[in-house]
Amino acid sequence: MPKLTFLQLEPIKLPIVARFYKEFYPAGKPKRDEAIFLTYQENTLIGSVRFKSIDKHQLLTGMLIHPDYRQQGIGHQLMEFCRQRINLTGCYCFAFEHLVPFYSQHGFQSLEPQKLPPSLLGRFNRYSNSGKSLCAMIFISNP
Repeated sequence: MPKLTFLQLEPIKLPIVARFYKEFYPAGKPKRDEAIFLTYQENTLIGSVRFKSIDKHQLLTGMLIHPDYRQQGIGHQLMEFCRQRINLTGCYCFAFEHLVPFYSQHGFQSLEPQKLPPSLLGRFNRYSNSGKSLCAMIFISNP
């Protein structure tokens, strides 16, 4: 596999990431106020993950690996890159049920939705009520 490059998005390049999400994950809409981390293979954007600040909390959201590059460990490498650059203590994510094992490998643990901070619980309920099968998770420690 050719060399991968990982970096944090410069806000001026947001349109590039917005096109990536529009093509492969239309519900994910990156915003300027998010910390966004990217994975490139040569000059091709192949992965992204976003961290949104909500009140005093952080929500990992919108992780996306290009469909042609999935199941190759790129998501794991991207998560490791993020863990080395930002403090994930108390970070939450709403994982699709089939991705719970993935996030568990990166220090996240499931928690009852009622234990979410109020600012996140409302968002979790909205997403769940729209038909998404989600699991609330919190980052506890490095595995």
